[in-house]
Amino acid sequence: MQIATTASSRMIRQPGVRALGAFSGPRGLARFRRFIETTDWEKRYLCHRGIDRVCFGVLIAAAFYFVPVLAPRLLG
Repeated sequence: MQIATTASSRMIRQPGVRALGAFSGPRGLARFRRFIETTDWEKRYLCHRGIDRVCFGVLIAAAFYFVPVLAPRLLG
């Protein structure tokens, strides 16, 4: 038998706070800086063909979204 319990919004938000606590404070900033300086994160994440395609798709979608708004102002 399962018992349903209720939780306040404060209790629901706590796991997110704990997850972010890994890099909080002065020691956390030092750990984050060391991670950035010692790993090859830019080669692994920024130079990825799939990420490049997604970013290009977002740019094209943004262009289609803003053309109807900007075209009359630029042409008129």
